[in-house]
Amino acid sequence: MSNSIFQIAHAEALYNDLRRANTEQAKKERFLQYLAVAFAGDGGAQKLISAIALGAERIVANITRGARLAKGRADSQTETIIIEWEKDLSRTGEHAREQLEEYLEGNWRSGQEYRFVLLTTDGIRWRRYAPDWSEVEFGKLTFGRNFKLREIRRFDLTPERFSEFPFFLDEVLFASRPRLATLENIQSDFGDTSSVFINSIACLQGCAQDIERQSGLRVAFEQWRRFLSIAYGRFDDSPTMFLVHTYLAVFAKFVAYSVITKGPIGDDTTISGILTGSAFESLNIERFVEDDFFHWVAADTYFTRLRPMFRELNRQLQQYDFSEVREDILKGVYQELIDLDTRHALGEYYTPDWLCERIVASLDLKAKSSCP
Repeated sequence: MSNSIFQIAHAEALYNDLRRANTEQAKKERFLQYLAVAFAGDGGAQKLISAIALGAERIVANITRGARLAKGRADSQTETIIIEWEKDLSRTGEHAREQLEEYLEGNWRSGQEYRFVLLTTDGIRWRRYAPDWSEVEFGKLTFGRNFKLREIRRFDLTPERFSEFPFFLDEVLFASRPRLATLENIQSDFGDTSSVFINSIACLQGCAQDIERQSGLRVAFEQWRRFLSIAYGRFDDSPTMFLVHTYLAVFAKFVAYSVITKGPIGDDTTISGILTGSAFESLNIERFVEDDFFHWVAADTYFTRLRPMFRELNRQLQQYDFSEVREDILKGVYQELIDLDTRHALGEYYTPDWLCERIVASLDLKAKSSCP
């Protein structure tokens, strides 16, 4: 990013102009002017700014309204962003969210993958949304108006936060820097509101019909359900939760390989090796992956069908710098995807980091002397 983002005067001037603007169009045009100045030294950001300007009032087809399909006009849409502008978001925020739902449905029905950052704003108030997958009927994630959006992030441009504004925009619009492998970032990019998770679940649901058949997948599902019932008693043993567990298992293996090698995953041969464990054995890590309930994803029957999910995970992981990982980066995703009641039924709790550190500090640990 350009050093100009640190010039608070730019954000202050934007704030004052937005408060005086009387129309959505005026607010949007003034905001684009701010972006062009604040990110003047970032070529990638400038391309996206042009795309946002060119995507103004884009027509979105295949929106269901009653018993018919209709069209709508997204205020700003690119390949990765949909922004719904309002004159005063405090008054029309719910309407703006409903508009986003229509535009996302229209894009889905038109064959678009879920790649979007979904935003409503009046320039000062910013709200980010994502589909609430838990409210979607099993097996029907990408069909019809059967989803709701829920708010996952908000930012208000106030005098106290002028200096934070460009960093917020860089995060949600541009992502111009390598991502640090922090718990918060991993949770945002791979948790229940992420495009990676939603697209992966949609991909996994393409195999879900085999759960109802006499197949290897059905055997894996029944074993998962039986063994977890014996071990833990009450828990969510639905096909949906089985697929969520499958996603978590694949995600954990991909992250482990990325952290160990500190490099991109590469081709299908490497992906297959990660899923079967041979890639870890080649790194002298034995028995890291075994033939568990989720090993079915590596079978020839399903590997090709699930390739979009593997590439989705790999694409996002390549955004990260895994050269230094200082915390448990998996627990946030796990805690989001396995609901609290289920985790308690499983007897699974994450001990807070501060408590772990305090316990270790209280132990009388001494370094073992090296052998002569």
